[in-house]
Amino acid sequence: MTATHLEEQLQQLATHLSRHQFTVATAESCTGGLLAGAFTGVAGASNWYEGGFVTYRLSAKQHVLDIHADTLRTYGAVSEVVAQQMAERTLRHCDAHVAIATTGLAGPQGDGTATAVGTLWIGWAGISGTHPKHTEAWVEAEAFNLQAPRDVFRQQAVELAVAGLTKRLCGSLP
Repeated sequence: MTATHLEEQLQQLATHLSRHQFTVATAESCTGGLLAGAFTGVAGASNWYEGGFVTYRLSAKQHVLDIHADTLRTYGAVSEVVAQQMAERTLRHCDAHVAIATTGLAGPQGDGTATAVGTLWIGWAGISGTHPKHTEAWVEAEAFNLQAPRDVFRQQAVELAVAGLTKRLCGSLP
């Protein structure tokens, strides 16, 4: 995805969020604030971007987002369960309608677990009425395998997170 395509997608998302008076919040691990930076780079973001958390270490995930140590031990920080819980807990801690969470292993080294370098999980969650196909509160997560240098991995994670939220809220990608 080119920078121009990401900017177009961010603008489409911003328009949708503003039109519906929805706000979004973020919880980031592997992207380390890049997603929040992409959002706040859009003029007028204060109308729809609530804020976010960078929970890079396990202890931050536990203390800031209330992810239980047993969950992290059982599933690993880079997992579907943790991505979903990060998104859900962000909604609890922020006054937002939807949330995005990123957790992944950008490398170049592994983390001592069975999780492969290049693994990315993105979680999305929303309150009732924010998803065109669901009337109830919702949470979803999707895995990606990004074989790219660390800086490219992180940028691709931002692009995938934005594309995923755009798809979930707007029903399709441009």
